[in-house]
Amino acid sequence: MPYRVELLRQDCAVTSFFIVTRISTTPLPQPGKISGTGIDRLLADATLVKRLRTTRTGLLTHDACRTIDGIPTRRAVARAFGSSTEHGLVRLFTPEHGLAAAAPAGAAVGDGVDPQTGVPVVSLYGRRLQPDTDMLADLDTVLIDLRDVGVRCFTYAATAARLIDVAVEANIDIVVCDRPNPLGARSAGPSLDPALRSLVAWLDVPFVHGRTIGELLKLAADDAGLARIKIVSADDVLGSDVAEDWVPPSPALDHPHSLRLYPGLVLLEGTNLCEGRGTPVPFRSVSAPWLDTAALINDIGGWKTPLSASEGTLVPTTGRYAGKALPAVIFNFKDASDVDGLAFGINLLCAIVRRHPQFEWTRMPEGLNPDPGDDEERFVVDALLGCRTLRKALTEGDDAATILKRWQCG
Repeated sequence: MPYRVELLRQDCAVTSFFIVTRISTTPLPQPGKISGTGIDRLLADATLVKRLRTTRTGLLTHDACRTIDGIPTRRAVARAFGSSTEHGLVRLFTPEHGLAAAAPAGAAVGDGVDPQTGVPVVSLYGRRLQPDTDMLADLDTVLIDLRDVGVRCFTYAATAARLIDVAVEANIDIVVCDRPNPLGARSAGPSLDPALRSLVAWLDVPFVHGRTIGELLKLAADDAGLARIKIVSADDVLGSDVAEDWVPPSPALDHPHSLRLYPGLVLLEGTNLCEGRGTPVPFRSVSAPWLDTAALINDIGGWKTPLSASEGTLVPTTGRYAGKALPAVIFNFKDASDVDGLAFGINLLCAIVRRHPQFEWTRMPEGLNPDPGDDEERFVVDALLGCRTLRKALTEGDDAATILKRWQCG
């Protein structure tokens, strides 16, 4: 259900567009409403657009963010506001995967110039993870339009939150154009261990958080005592999983079915398994040279899941097994809407750990955060999950039901 941003007034001051009194979950009115995401509603506000044309605006976005008509947000904003060194859209900021949303996971992205708008691009995933204050000093407003996927380790919301921290210090207004959470409002998984806070575990929400990106950033701003963030709401009926309408928010989430399993299969990145990156079925498969595919398929057949599984062979183009033919189990969907990706992933890990002595957790490379500040070994899965509970529970032989129930109780 979409939430409503209730306005006390529209202010005449250029740098104070909205005065937000409260956020409610009251449905938006149906008659005559503007259908679309937050960016569509912002661009439909002629008075606001007119004001923004006379100010200097920065925009955090990437190519997977489109208007309801399929136009990339940055092009739509540049067309509506104008773009020059004096006013309108003057600077773009980009998260992980870059402006084209195509760079590999974890790959540093450099600065540049957008070929579509001619606007300078500042990367927030590379040699910097947030802008310096002087990069914002000449701006009046920062717009944010990003597609989050509903899982805490997906870095876009963390990048936006860090940008907001700097923008508020620079006395700049922030306007967040909201988008629906494609996984819906259900939350699941463990809370964040503050000792393991990092870009992939930044916000203090459940691992599957059940919030829109606007709600996430409003929560982060409230926790930090910030008052200069404004949310432009979105129509929740736009969270479609229709494959032909799917625009990947990142390279490996190339299909809505990948997104459904991402909450659980992303944890395989912290192991010596392949989660399907660099294959035609990323986050829709599991493979390894030593994987007993027949036994695993038999295990999956006994679970209460709308997924089925089949054997195959995959040759990843990236990762530790690049170029090697791997025995694989490929997951097939009967009803994607009923899939609990986190629960499926935990059951999958439990089954693999129980049967395969070759299974290993991947240690964090030296010099990389998070550093928990103690003598315990650091593991990639702990960083991804934002806590150590899964690895320790599996090491101690706990089953999936016990692990998932413990997270519910926590």
